[in-house]
Amino acid sequence: MNDPVIDEVRRVRKVIAAEFGPDLNGMVEHYAKLESRFKRQPILPTDRRTKHCIDVADQPLPDGGTSAATR
Repeated sequence: MNDPVIDEVRRVRKVIAAEFGPDLNGMVEHYAKLESRFKRQPILPTDRRTKHCIDVADQPLPDGGTSAATR
């Protein structure tokens, strides 16, 4: 079976294994050290300020009216 997605996953796994070895603990340690260099906390999904969908879809038009909130 020839699946390009599976082939790409295998290619990336080989690249990671070449850089960090077959044990992924080295990769985890690498990213833990990298993360410790940053003082700010990471942005979480709960930190997002989303706009109400009607406010986003109901945009003003040049003539002063507004567009209908349609999908």
